[in-house]
This record gives sequence, structure tokens and C-alpha cells, in this order.
Amino acid sequence: MGFGDAAERVAFGGREVKDYLLIDALWADQEGDVARDAFRVALHRLRKLLGRSEAIVIDDGRVSFDP
Repeated sequence: MGFGDAAERVAFGGREVKDYLLIDALWADQEGDVARDAFRVALHRLRKLLGRSEAIVIDDGRVSFDP
């Protein structure tokens, strides 16, 4: 699954997208911990932008929007 597939799943209501697919798609040029840290920062910023920390849920390594 490439960036387009992962982004499309999330953008169009995809649920339970594996976090490593998003990390690999968005930070392919970064090493493991650096990429995961960038993901955490981006997730924090996105939640803040949306105004709801529960807007994006991660459960067992799967990312979903909470409608």
C-alpha cells in the first residue's frame, strides 16, 4: 500500500488503517524511531487542529477517525 492508498483510506472514512502503513508512506526516508516520533508529533498536531483529542483513535496499532 503506497501513500495514495493509505491517505485515501483515511481521508474517505477508512477505519483501522495500520499505523506502520501511514508511517511508511509519509516518512519513508526516515528510520524507525525517527519516523514513529514524527508520526506522533503529526498526530498530536492534527488532533489539536481538529479540536478533539479523541477525533483520531489508535487502538492496537490501527488508526481510525472517530466520527
